[in-house]
Amino acid sequence: MKKIRILLLFTLIGIMTLTSSCMMPNLSTAKADPGKFEGNTYKNDYFGLSLQIPKDWSIQDEAAKKELTEKGKEAIAGDDEKKKKALDSSDAKTLNLVVAFKYPQNQEPLGTFNSNFMSVAEKISLLTGTKVKTGKDYFKYARKLLESTQIPYNFDKEMYTETVGGKKFDVMEVNVDVNGVTLYQKYYCRIIKSYALVFITSYSTEDQLDETSKILQTVKFK
Repeated sequence: MKKIRILLLFTLIGIMTLTSSCMMPNLSTAKADPGKFEGNTYKNDYFGLSLQIPKDWSIQDEAAKKELTEKGKEAIAGDDEKKKKALDSSDAKTLNLVVAFKYPQNQEPLGTFNSNFMSVAEKISLLTGTKVKTGKDYFKYARKLLESTQIPYNFDKEMYTETVGGKKFDVMEVNVDVNGVTLYQKYYCRIIKSYALVFITSYSTEDQLDETSKILQTVKFK
């Protein structure tokens, strides 16, 4: 597999809906909104959420997020028409709230992984007859999608709980080796109203882990 394909999947998998193949129609009429940035501060009234992205980071606008989403779909689905349709149909129930990279796309220093922070909100419904009540429930299906890609994901740690913005989030860690370099992701999930609110940090070094963790430390809920 080409390196660029691995990096695309690893970086953009968080933008995709994580349970599209298992979802049933949602009966809830509650509707979230994508929120907005004021400078480097993101706010979302539906979730009562605010957070700050470092001023020197590259925040993706709606057009850039859409382009990344389409690239992610192509990388995940390949020639599988059924999977393409499932990903296309998932757009209505997934909101791409925040996508921010350490460096502008394709401008990262040579040999440097472009660490990033993402947040998505996915409408929750019944999953194969089991109601999703916690982030851990959600991650069971997220893991199935990750394992269905061609990326050799490693799940070395058990899921655990961490406090973000004064609220408990379930956490799932994954990693993958790319040409001798290990890339890491942390998925944070909490069920809020009728949505799974997810934060995703992607990094390859301790310094990058520290920087993405500091973004999480700015998260506040009303």
